[in-house]
Amino acid sequence: MATSIGDISPEVIIQILHCCEYPSILRFAATCKTFSDLVAQSTSLQLHIELEANGLEIVKGSSKREATYFGILEDLRHFRDSWLSLNFGPPIVRPLGESQMLMWELREGFYIKAYSQTHGEADALQFIPLDATRPDPSPLLFDFTFSEFTADPGQALVAILFSDRALRMNIHVQLCSSTTGLAHPSAQYPRLTAEFDSTFLPSTSDLGIEIMGHMVLIRLGLSDNPSRSYEVLIWNWQSGHFLMRISSREGICDLTFLDHRHLVVLAATRSTQEHLDTLALLVYLISDDATTWQDFPLPRLKTMDYPVSQPILRLEFPKIKETFTISRNRLLLQSKPTPGRILYAKSAGFACPYAITLGMTFSLRLREVNSRRANPPFFRVFLDGKFLLDQLRNNTYTETKILPWSMWGTNATRWFLDPMSPEYWISWMSGSRFIASTPDRSNHFVFDFSSPAIGRFQDRFPELRTSGGESGLTHRYLNPGLSQLAMEASPGVSAITVGADNPSLIDPDNDIGFDEPIVSRLPYRLAFRDSGRTNLNYDALQISGDYVVGVSVGFYICLFVYFLLIPSSSEVGA
Repeated sequence: MATSIGDISPEVIIQILHCCEYPSILRFAATCKTFSDLVAQSTSLQLHIELEANGLEIVKGSSKREATYFGILEDLRHFRDSWLSLNFGPPIVRPLGESQMLMWELREGFYIKAYSQTHGEADALQFIPLDATRPDPSPLLFDFTFSEFTADPGQALVAILFSDRALRMNIHVQLCSSTTGLAHPSAQYPRLTAEFDSTFLPSTSDLGIEIMGHMVLIRLGLSDNPSRSYEVLIWNWQSGHFLMRISSREGICDLTFLDHRHLVVLAATRSTQEHLDTLALLVYLISDDATTWQDFPLPRLKTMDYPVSQPILRLEFPKIKETFTISRNRLLLQSKPTPGRILYAKSAGFACPYAITLGMTFSLRLREVNSRRANPPFFRVFLDGKFLLDQLRNNTYTETKILPWSMWGTNATRWFLDPMSPEYWISWMSGSRFIASTPDRSNHFVFDFSSPAIGRFQDRFPELRTSGGESGLTHRYLNPGLSQLAMEASPGVSAITVGADNPSLIDPDNDIGFDEPIVSRLPYRLAFRDSGRTNLNYDALQISGDYVVGVSVGFYICLFVYFLLIPSSSEVGA
């Protein structure tokens, strides 16, 4: 019988450590040289550490037949290092055809555009691979028009959202194969219908749809009411069973999945006022118990017959001044990729099991119509997704847990002010990374809000200091601050690490809107380099796995695709 841990075989110790989180493994390795060597020489433990530190997992069944732990580990490290050094190739310009783009999205290596066959409303989809060596598949042509869509290439699924022309009270979700455009073979009911009463007529300009594994979600807004209203509905798209309803007649919202069981809603609502004066993050547990709704008919539902789900967690924001209101324009909550979707694939497919960083955007404006401040700044707020998961670990789900701002906000978020209005159709988030560029497109900036990455690689690149000796963004506004850094940087990659000991402060000025100063300490690393090009006419950048894509939505629509140059295991040693 073993009397100490030193008497246990290395194989058993390794198996035990695989049941631990990576910080515990590193602490164990630091106890003595024997255990340090054991952890360092175990490829499976090194892969465990690297996956967890990067917020990734290996997608089940995605490993190539000849893949080994060592090869997968090397591919993951090369992907990580290429992002640390911003190792991009030159941009490749991809025209997107002559048909007018009406809607689009980036999903798992595809640019997917919706267009009209007759110069009217959208009734067709075209999948365009970002890899120019792959041929474009045939377009998907439909015999109906639609208002919104989304795709999950990994499941060969397209979900299309549309309403009856004559009766706006009926909203339909069509579930199609992304290969044929016909009904998806795994959908027992290829068309799901939600029926509303006359008190809620959804606006076709305020719709959203998302796929998460076996779930499909739609978000509907009512724009005809001064205070706004919203409905969120979730189905199991394979069986057709309805899973959840979220509803409010007192506000607006945006949302994203935290993981495969939880939904996060950024809600702007009114309290006792007639205007939107309360901001909160709401986390919902998604029930997958189809027996709950067994008495309701499939696949058509009357929305008002279903109870409204309550959040299990409410995170409150600072109080807003009485003279201000939350703007209805550009209230956004973003995180990409959808948890479980493949982010990068080489010897195996890697995915984020949860939203590593959530990006929020909103603005506050003076209630007086004739206010001198016609264009208030936007708040860009970044939230640590792991913090949210930690709050849910011990949640009993019996009632809503409420956290005031003072108990969570300072350490879990980082705030910036941006004078520019964000484009709602661009997602700047990818995992823990946020991407931006200077107005002339001469520099690319990548923020990384992953605390493990910040701590492990702080010394890899020389830290840039501004002319005043500070580290970090010193300008009040985000975009001017980035331009200032670009002017003071040397050629090549520059990096700045901003720790929790270097907080961001937004004073409660009269033109900002909060009653108290906003102090935020979420660490981040900012890396940037000269793009080498200043004549690229794209509106914004977006990360899609190992690509950075600039999208031009002018008269001529095209993509500017930057490939992340990731060496293979044979090109770079361990």
